[in-house]
Amino acid sequence: MDQSRAMFVERCAVPEVDKSRWVAHYLLQWTTPDRSEARYEITAHGLRLVIDVDQPAWRDVDGGLRVSHLQTGLFSGPVGSTVGTRRHVDGLTVVTAQPERRLFLPTGGRVEVEMRASADPTVMLAFWLVGSEESPSYPAAFLSPAGG
Repeated sequence: MDQSRAMFVERCAVPEVDKSRWVAHYLLQWTTPDRSEARYEITAHGLRLVIDVDQPAWRDVDGGLRVSHLQTGLFSGPVGSTVGTRRHVDGLTVVTAQPERRLFLPTGGRVEVEMRASADPTVMLAFWLVGSEESPSYPAAFLSPAGG
Protein backbone atom coordinates (compact mmCIF):
# COMPACT_ATOMS: atom_id res chain seq x y z
CA MET A 1 0.00 0.00 0.00
CA ASP A 2 1.26 3.46 -0.87
CA GLN A 3 0.97 5.11 2.56
CA SER A 4 1.81 8.53 1.15
CA ARG A 5 -1.72 8.60 -0.36
CA ALA A 6 -3.51 6.84 2.51
CA MET A 7 -6.26 8.70 4.37
CA PHE A 8 -6.24 6.41 7.40
CA VAL A 9 -3.45 4.10 8.52
CA GLU A 10 -3.73 2.24 11.80
CA ARG A 11 -0.82 0.24 13.16
CA CYS A 12 -2.09 -0.09 16.77
CA ALA A 13 1.32 0.67 18.22
CA VAL A 14 0.10 2.20 21.50
CA PRO A 15 -1.23 0.40 24.60
CA GLU A 16 -4.87 1.36 24.03
CA VAL A 17 -7.18 1.88 21.07
CA ASP A 18 -7.24 5.54 20.00
CA LYS A 19 -10.73 6.75 20.97
CA SER A 20 -10.45 9.66 18.53
CA ARG A 21 -10.38 7.07 15.72
CA TRP A 22 -12.34 4.08 17.06
CA VAL A 23 -15.51 3.24 18.96
CA ALA A 24 -14.50 0.13 20.91
CA HIS A 25 -18.03 -1.29 21.13
CA TYR A 26 -20.26 -3.41 18.93
CA LEU A 27 -23.47 -1.51 18.15
CA LEU A 28 -23.71 -0.25 21.72
CA GLN A 29 -27.09 1.39 21.18
CA TRP A 30 -28.88 -2.01 20.97
CA THR A 31 -27.46 -3.36 24.26
CA THR A 32 -25.47 -2.31 27.34
CA PRO A 33 -21.81 -1.24 27.56
CA ASP A 34 -20.72 -4.36 29.47
CA ARG A 35 -22.09 -6.55 26.67
CA SER A 36 -20.78 -4.52 23.71
CA GLU A 37 -17.32 -3.41 24.81
CA ALA A 38 -14.42 -4.71 22.73
CA ARG A 39 -11.90 -6.85 24.50
CA TYR A 40 -8.46 -6.62 22.96
CA GLU A 41 -4.71 -6.71 23.35
CA ILE A 42 -2.19 -4.67 21.44
CA THR A 43 0.86 -6.81 20.68
CA ALA A 44 4.00 -6.44 18.60
CA HIS A 45 1.92 -7.76 15.68
CA GLY A 46 -0.91 -5.23 16.12
CA LEU A 47 -4.42 -5.36 17.49
CA ARG A 48 -5.71 -8.71 18.74
CA LEU A 49 -9.46 -8.75 19.37
CA VAL A 50 -10.37 -11.41 21.92
CA ILE A 51 -13.49 -13.05 23.30
CA ASP A 52 -12.92 -14.23 26.85
CA VAL A 53 -14.75 -17.12 28.52
CA ASP A 54 -16.49 -14.71 30.91
CA GLN A 55 -17.63 -12.34 28.16
CA PRO A 56 -21.44 -12.00 28.16
CA ALA A 57 -23.59 -12.40 25.07
CA TRP A 58 -24.00 -9.20 23.08
CA ARG A 59 -27.80 -9.56 23.37
CA ASP A 60 -29.38 -12.67 24.90
CA VAL A 61 -32.06 -12.72 22.18
CA ASP A 62 -29.37 -13.19 19.51
CA GLY A 63 -28.53 -16.71 20.61
CA GLY A 64 -25.51 -16.09 22.78
CA LEU A 65 -23.51 -14.21 20.13
CA ARG A 66 -20.36 -12.72 21.70
CA VAL A 67 -18.51 -10.00 19.82
CA SER A 68 -15.26 -8.06 20.04
CA HIS A 69 -15.40 -5.23 17.54
CA LEU A 70 -14.19 -1.75 16.57
CA GLN A 71 -16.05 0.75 14.42
CA THR A 72 -15.50 4.31 13.21
CA GLY A 73 -19.03 5.72 13.36
CA LEU A 74 -22.10 5.40 15.55
CA PHE A 75 -25.33 7.15 16.46
CA SER A 76 -28.75 6.45 17.88
CA GLY A 77 -32.03 8.01 18.80
CA PRO A 78 -33.19 8.21 22.42
CA VAL A 79 -33.68 5.13 24.62
CA GLY A 80 -36.77 3.23 23.44
CA SER A 81 -36.61 4.55 19.87
CA THR A 82 -35.93 2.38 16.82
CA VAL A 83 -33.32 4.73 15.30
CA GLY A 84 -29.67 3.72 15.25
CA THR A 85 -26.74 2.39 13.28
CA ARG A 86 -27.10 -1.08 11.73
CA ARG A 87 -30.60 -2.30 12.55
CA HIS A 88 -30.00 -6.00 11.87
CA VAL A 89 -33.49 -7.25 12.80
CA ASP A 90 -36.96 -5.74 13.00
CA GLY A 91 -38.16 -4.66 16.42
CA LEU A 92 -34.86 -3.35 17.82
CA THR A 93 -35.12 -0.54 20.34
CA VAL A 94 -32.34 1.63 21.70
CA VAL A 95 -31.11 0.44 25.10
CA THR A 96 -28.12 2.81 25.49
CA ALA A 97 -28.53 6.14 23.68
CA GLN A 98 -25.46 7.23 21.70
CA PRO A 99 -24.35 10.62 20.44
CA GLU A 100 -23.41 10.86 16.80
CA ARG A 101 -19.75 9.96 16.33
CA ARG A 102 -18.28 10.32 12.83
CA LEU A 103 -14.65 9.40 13.28
CA PHE A 104 -13.69 8.05 9.85
CA LEU A 105 -16.41 7.68 7.27
CA PRO A 106 -15.07 7.56 3.73
CA THR A 107 -17.43 7.92 0.80
CA GLY A 108 -15.21 6.18 -1.71
CA GLY A 109 -11.77 4.87 -2.44
CA ARG A 110 -9.80 1.73 -1.83
CA VAL A 111 -9.72 -0.20 1.45
CA GLU A 112 -6.91 -2.55 2.45
CA VAL A 113 -6.84 -4.59 5.63
CA GLU A 114 -4.61 -7.38 6.89
CA MET A 115 -6.28 -9.84 9.27
CA ARG A 116 -5.65 -13.26 10.76
CA ALA A 117 -8.06 -15.50 12.65
CA SER A 118 -8.03 -18.54 14.83
CA ALA A 119 -8.65 -21.87 13.11
CA ASP A 120 -11.49 -22.51 15.57
CA PRO A 121 -14.62 -23.31 13.48
CA THR A 122 -16.81 -21.25 15.83
CA VAL A 123 -14.90 -18.03 15.09
CA MET A 124 -16.07 -15.54 12.47
CA LEU A 125 -13.74 -12.87 11.14
CA ALA A 126 -15.08 -9.96 9.13
CA PHE A 127 -14.26 -6.48 7.91
CA TRP A 128 -17.56 -4.80 7.04
CA LEU A 129 -18.22 -1.47 5.40
CA VAL A 130 -21.73 -0.59 6.55
CA GLY A 131 -23.90 2.49 6.30
CA SER A 132 -25.24 4.43 9.23
CA GLU A 133 -28.97 4.14 8.49
CA GLU A 134 -29.58 7.64 9.77
CA SER A 135 -33.37 7.29 9.73
CA PRO A 136 -35.71 4.29 9.73
CA SER A 137 -36.84 5.05 6.18
CA TYR A 138 -33.39 5.82 4.70
CA PRO A 139 -30.60 3.27 5.24
CA ALA A 140 -27.75 5.36 3.86
CA ALA A 141 -24.05 5.70 4.52
CA PHE A 142 -22.70 8.75 6.31
CA LEU A 143 -22.20 11.12 3.41
CA SER A 144 -20.18 13.98 4.82
CA PRO A 145 -17.95 14.70 7.81
CA ALA A 146 -19.59 16.18 10.91
CA GLY A 147 -20.47 19.78 10.30
CA GLY A 148 -19.61 19.47 6.62
